Amino acid sequence: MIDAPRVLRPLSESGDAIDKLVTYERPAELAEALGAAWTAVERSLRLLLRSDPGVSESERLAALAPDDMPLPKLVEGLRQRNLISMELAGRVHELAQAAQRAASGDVRASDADVARTAVSDLRREVTTAADSPIQAAAHHAVATGAVEEPVQPVSAPTGRPRLVLGFLVLAVLALVAVAIYLIRRGGGNEAEAIAAFKQQQLGIAEQKFRQVVASKPDDIIALLYLARIYRREGRLASADTMLSEALHYAPDDPDVRRERGHLLMAAGQPDRAAVEYERAVRVDPKARVNWIAWVQALRASNDPRVAEVIQRAPPDAQAELNAIRPGPVTTTP
Repeated sequence: MIDAPRVLRPLSESGDAIDKLVTYERPAELAEALGAAWTAVERSLRLLLRSDPGVSESERLAALAPDDMPLPKLVEGLRQRNLISMELAGRVHELAQAAQRAASGDVRASDADVARTAVSDLRREVTTAADSPIQAAAHHAVATGAVEEPVQPVSAPTGRPRLVLGFLVLAVLALVAVAIYLIRRGGGNEAEAIAAFKQQQLGIAEQKFRQVVASKPDDIIALLYLARIYRREGRLASADTMLSEALHYAPDDPDVRRERGHLLMAAGQPDRAAVEYERAVRVDPKARVNWIAWVQALRASNDPRVAEVIQRAPPDAQAELNAIRPGPVTTTP
């Protein structure tokens, strides 16, 4: 069974450095952040391989030694055991190459996206695998021999198929009832989490939203609120991880795009924020908040398109947009 906190500890310990993937101001800072991200990702991958109970003792010892187990062999071992996806394996190789180039002075803005995606995907896959109670229980049962039971005599057919069918129907109904209960319980957690967020009880809201995501990883609302919580607390790397997850499931969601713009504004990158706000406007052009945020970001980055964008905005919003001056973006909710 995967111990997700232990496997992901290198990422947690490098949180401040990984934050620089969002907040960097100079190429040297990005190069340093890429190196830190790659070191943390590689370390977590090696811990992930060691966490597999099927790994031999010799492989367990070699996993933490890059000389004994170079990256290609490490990734191959993880893939053979289905511990990482093919997509994550590819992103790991991309990050390794980006970090190597950055160390020699060749650093590119797109490398930040490569690193952020690799970190986000690794967190998601490890957490999802660790949060699978059925898989964990089955693995434990097989490993401990708990599935072995004494042989029981099998009775001859009784000619009562209707009775068997009745039991099957009852079993299906029971499973449906359990599913409905779990769905309702998750919805209750989300409603309670939103209420806690509105009351500024961010710690309680975070805990409840995490419970929602644990049972439903593609819950966009929970991921979006977690990103807002982390942004407000200055945990920009964690906010970016949640938004990357949300964009993975809903790349065109205007609320997610707008929140990503807010995150980039908080990181002091209004030019990149403007791109996200523009995408939010394209998807939902009737929402005034999207236009307001876009114009604020354009003004903050001294973009000459401000007047043109205001002219394209809904007529009833143009007066308000003309009055906007560079400053903090109004964030909602």
